[in-house]
Amino acid sequence: MTSQNEPRRGTDLPQRVSTLELFFDLVFVFTITQLTSILARDMSFAAAGQVLLIFGVLWWMYGAYAWLTNTRTPVQAPERLLLLVGMAGFLIIGLAIPHAFGTSTTHGRDGVALGIGYLLVVLVHGGLFLRVNRNIQLVIPFNLASALLVIIAGLVPSGAAYALWAAALALQVLSPLVVPVRGRFTIAPAHFVERHGALIIVAFGESVADIGIGAEGQRGSRCRAEARDRESRCRAARRTGPRASRRRDAVPCRGCAVPPHASDRHAVVPGGGCRTGPGLLAGRGHAVRRGRDRAAHGSGRGHDRRRALGAAGYG
Repeated sequence: MTSQNEPRRGTDLPQRVSTLELFFDLVFVFTITQLTSILARDMSFAAAGQVLLIFGVLWWMYGAYAWLTNTRTPVQAPERLLLLVGMAGFLIIGLAIPHAFGTSTTHGRDGVALGIGYLLVVLVHGGLFLRVNRNIQLVIPFNLASALLVIIAGLVPSGAAYALWAAALALQVLSPLVVPVRGRFTIAPAHFVERHGALIIVAFGESVADIGIGAEGQRGSRCRAEARDRESRCRAARRTGPRASRRRDAVPCRGCAVPPHASDRHAVVPGGGCRTGPGLLAGRGHAVRRGRDRAAHGSGRGHDRRRALGAAGYG
């Protein structure tokens, strides 16, 4: 699908996904995974609506960048630098997503930052696309208007922000009805298939990494909770007297080593376990004192027995 005033795809145009595009996909996948923080904080229909609106707007611009690199791979240094700037825009968006929406009375803390990052993404896309196809100038006004609506949404409470985000998404989705793309752009279907397949692989890899990090965090949290419980029992034992402290001993925590608090004692046991708490050394100190008392008592009884035998004539 080419227009008569646009050159056809040359041999320097991409047929395979470049490494720079894969790096771009990695940044975009991070941005998308940040949407899960909204649902983790608030599992509600309102939070689900936020996720759908943000995802729809971001996915539209990711598709726009896929069309850009499908037309021509950025091979020159300025083009590659501009694409890196576009990645930085997506990174800003990802960092701002968790607090982009506010409450019914206040605006989101990072809503404006998200809008500025999105505006940066739109400007870089338009500037790069103008170098390879002038027809993109018919689409740029819709993208710019959408970015301005997102920025304004960061300045208003959540009720109005929903409407502005919905308007930004509708403006982009309905723009092909106003400016038909047929005959204006050249595409390579094989590149689209490979690009989106690579995106899915990167998304699966990111999900596996997040699952592993979450499982390890749960393990460490369990061990820290056990350490806090042992610490509270040690303090209770010290308040009740030395007899209770004498019976107190530390409980091993298998599978992790918990950093001791400033007031604790810490001992590592074989097998990767850990024992924490003042009761560990306290119990050992009482055991040492009991051994000394028994030794002293035994030596005194032996001396008295030898004196009695000597007095009876057996000595």
